[in-house]
Amino acid sequence: MTVDLTVQTVRSGTVALIFEIEPNRREAMLEGLDEISRTLRQAEEITQWQARDRRNRPWIWGG
Repeated sequence: MTVDLTVQTVRSGTVALIFEIEPNRREAMLEGLDEISRTLRQAEEITQWQARDRRNRPWIWGG
């Protein structure tokens, strides 16, 4: 049996079945990423958002 995540098929002998998987999950599996590593890919955007939020709502950040 062969599972091809790229084209979303499972093959066994002469039988081939097509399956669906959410695009984000497929990408994560193909790249070997978990939820944390996917989040860390956006570290720069998160840092920028935090800086803006600190300026706009300093009381939330204890300042």
